[in-house]
Amino acid sequence: MTVQRKINASKKLPNKQALSPTNDRVDRLKGTLPEQISQNELSDLNVALQFLFNDLRQAKSLLISANKKDRKSYILALHAAWRFIILFRPAYREGLIQPLVQLDAALLALDDNNTTPFLEPTSRRGRSVCTPAYSALQGFAAATVHRLRNTELDEKKARRLVADELQKLNVQPTRGSGKITTRTVKGWIERISADVTKTGLAATEYQLVIGKDAKAPIKATPTDVRRYALTALRTFVIGNGLGSPKKKSHLPPSFSRT
Repeated sequence: MTVQRKINASKKLPNKQALSPTNDRVDRLKGTLPEQISQNELSDLNVALQFLFNDLRQAKSLLISANKKDRKSYILALHAAWRFIILFRPAYREGLIQPLVQLDAALLALDDNNTTPFLEPTSRRGRSVCTPAYSALQGFAAATVHRLRNTELDEKKARRLVADELQKLNVQPTRGSGKITTRTVKGWIERISADVTKTGLAATEYQLVIGKDAKAPIKATPTDVRRYALTALRTFVIGNGLGSPKKKSHLPPSFSRT
């Protein structure tokens, strides 16, 4: 019975090559690393980190290449997290990875059309709550408008270019079943401006992008800067799983910064 369960579970996972690469040394580390690392454990920790980041890179690659409903990248990233954490003695002895393991099992159960109660959506009234990634997108989109305006575009046209790009990527608004419009983008910019403390995720992302541009201005023609700005927006959206292009687009030439 145990063997059969393992076989059935493996059918729901990505192929073996896509999953975590393992070796005897990493397997032996389970539950051995202390909570506070000393010089003696650095070698083992570095091995564990190597596998962790390798798994996360594979998960990121799957996220970009897979369709929007494919859960393999999320499962692989979750596996990477708890497989790394369980190497530490407190996590192993105290069962600290149980919430992650249960989330892992719940994601796998979705393949059998079984929804664990904590994954069921919560009905609420009013505006939908943004996810952290979507909030960051709002800040990045507002920063993209800023970048476009620096190429002598007026704000309305800059908002239109950003909205059009998000539509091409099938990014959905937080409420309703419509599409991203110039008014949507304008609303994001207004909310960021209203964030006086600049501590919200959208405002933080906006400041981060603008700050990078201030330190290292893009050296290119206005047309190329616009291409760069929209390509960066496209990369951000796809990389965070917030949308997917209808067809592949070619990246513009690379740009140098001072």
